[in-house]
Amino acid sequence: MTDTAWSRISALVIPAHTRGGRPCREHRWREYVDALLFVVTTGIPWRALPHDFTITWSATHKHFTRWTNRRLWEQVLAVLRAEDRVQDGRDQRPTAAVVDSSSVKSTPVPGERGFDGAKKVDGIKRHILVDTAGRLLAAHLTAANIQDRVAFADLLAKNPCPITS
Repeated sequence: MTDTAWSRISALVIPAHTRGGRPCREHRWREYVDALLFVVTTGIPWRALPHDFTITWSATHKHFTRWTNRRLWEQVLAVLRAEDRVQDGRDQRPTAAVVDSSSVKSTPVPGERGFDGAKKVDGIKRHILVDTAGRLLAAHLTAANIQDRVAFADLLAKNPCPITS
């Protein structure tokens, strides 16, 4: 991760030290994020985290789980999206959005699946909401047989960045 990227998200990642004990240093938090990005971009299992990192896979996974439960990734995306919109000379909050869906095959796993008769696909349907420049605002997964009009209502309800006029 570049220094610029880290400076943009470090305030969200580094928690306030409220418990006893020694607080974790800033470079350690950055290494957790770097290790997480490595796992996500390469697709390796957590336990296969290279020894080049001075942190353990279990600690990295623990922080990833905590950040996910805290909805940190949505906050990071919101900050980056707002900064990107301002750089483009736009208001931080979008006034228009575009919705789309695509049906994809899924493996036979427990969970919601369905058959999309129009696309002849047995699997899931991805629904996304983006601003007019293509920046992701919200995403929603359903069984492939769910009608778009039903899923889009749920998608708009999940939108963390309500459209303003």
